[in-house]
Amino acid sequence: MTDCNEKPLPKANGNITKPKRKRTKNKKPSLTTTSSSTGGIIDIESTPEELRRREQRLMRFATTSSQQAETSSPSSNNNNENWTADGKIIGTSRDIEKPYFRLTSAPDPSTVRPLTVLQNAYTNVKKKWNNGGNYSYVCEQLKSIRQDMTVQGIRDRFAITIYEYHARIALQAGDLSEYNQCQSQLRTLYTDGSIADVSVNAEFTAYEILYLLFSGNRSEMNALLDKRAIAKEEKKAGSKNKSKALKHAQAVRSSLAVGNYHKFFELYRDAPNRNALLMDQFVPRERVKALLMLCKSFPMGLPLDFITTELSFYNTEETLKFLESHGLKVDKENSRLETKPSVPHLQAAINSKYKKADIKGQI
Repeated sequence: MTDCNEKPLPKANGNITKPKRKRTKNKKPSLTTTSSSTGGIIDIESTPEELRRREQRLMRFATTSSQQAETSSPSSNNNNENWTADGKIIGTSRDIEKPYFRLTSAPDPSTVRPLTVLQNAYTNVKKKWNNGGNYSYVCEQLKSIRQDMTVQGIRDRFAITIYEYHARIALQAGDLSEYNQCQSQLRTLYTDGSIADVSVNAEFTAYEILYLLFSGNRSEMNALLDKRAIAKEEKKAGSKNKSKALKHAQAVRSSLAVGNYHKFFELYRDAPNRNALLMDQFVPRERVKALLMLCKSFPMGLPLDFITTELSFYNTEETLKFLESHGLKVDKENSRLETKPSVPHLQAAINSKYKKADIKGQI
């Protein structure tokens, strides 16, 4: 009897024999063949001509890289004395007037004006504006001054003066875009700890309150109207005139909050500084809202003289033009507004024309 334990175990592959692989002769790579070892990339024959081309290509890229490094280095094309240790430029231009262009590369010190020249340029701009200069020209010159200050890192009292002056004349010209850019920079400069003895200007806090009323930004308004912050700014106001502007803006906000349009238009007639220029942006909207309340309260009609006085129009002709622009029916013989049919037109204007503020360059 055979003992199975003494028998050797069978091999895993059994008697299967491995197939013999056919050896193929190595073929020279060509431009039209692909190599499996390179993932399908075309093998290019390393001829002397090809090696020469590769060397030329390598030299070309090396030259381009070095040129880019030199361009990006502040001290390569300029003297080290034109740059500070922290990489800020020091201008050398002596031009009083300079056109404004958006920067698309690193600034050149020869085209940037130092602080002393910028101060002379500011004096020149003020003289031009006071003599009836064109706003587009004055705005361009002030933007050029602001740009030169920015690239040189100038953040001092002179920078505050420039932004305040530009904001004021932008309000005079009705340029909300430039005003908002200046206002946003002033907000940062006022709280910059590097400028000694600088406090928030109550005049521009008043402007910001009125602008937020125009834009309807309630969250920003709530943050700005912190009672302790407003009291602190009002205390620091350097003159009664500035303090009056801030109190006026707060009163305007309060009158609109409770719907007291009689008080609102009284404040509009007695606005200090440039408060009225910002109120001009949203007075038409508030006139429509006030007129809607009047039309609902007096369904038998309203005299044009009463509307002119109550809504602070200059004269009856301006009142009539405003009413007709909103499609309201006016009895010209009796100089009365027909209030009952005017209600749908006023409501439609509030829901469409005055639903969103036309904000330009919002902060």
